[in-house]
Amino acid sequence: MDSTRHIGITGNIGSGKTTVGKYLESKNFFVFDSDEFVSKIYSSTKYKDIKEKIKALFPECLKKNRLLKKCIKTIIFENAEKREKLEELIHPLVINEILKAKKKLKDKYKKKYAFYIVPLLYEKKLEYLFDEIWVVFTPPHISIKRVMKRDRIDEELAKKIMNSQINPLEKVKKADKVIINDKDINSLYSQIENLLT
Repeated sequence: MDSTRHIGITGNIGSGKTTVGKYLESKNFFVFDSDEFVSKIYSSTKYKDIKEKIKALFPECLKKNRLLKKCIKTIIFENAEKREKLEELIHPLVINEILKAKKKLKDKYKKKYAFYIVPLLYEKKLEYLFDEIWVVFTPPHISIKRVMKRDRIDEELAKKIMNSQINPLEKVKKADKVIINDKDINSLYSQIENLLT
């Protein structure tokens, strides 16, 4: 029997999910970050077939046969149909990777929790994959500023990305546990520690 609780971590763009994940990794918990995995799809030869399909979907985002992720991001938040097609290509791979990780950890992993960071967990109705869901919440105006700085994008695109996701307060209502990330880093770490006890 699998005694580990598999925790899905979600929250809107710029809420601090990656920071939470890095802290949990520093405590030697298993952490799967779906954004990191998607980056591998773009860079690894293992996913050549999927990359060819993405190239066919976004020919305008090719430079010397390399996909420009910022170009794709700009298009998908202007074009819902292309966004859905891209998600149809990528999400089955993400789900499969989560299932593989859970199977691999069974009987070998001795910690109480394993964590999976999935930004569109609620949007894609992936609750069934996890024993519990933690939502990282940051007020949208703070998230938008963070995203603009991190991704070097303008406010309009940052807001479009935010608006394409379920309202952050709706995610809070659905969550089993909530981490509020609107203060300093020590406040964030302290909340994580409280949830781990």
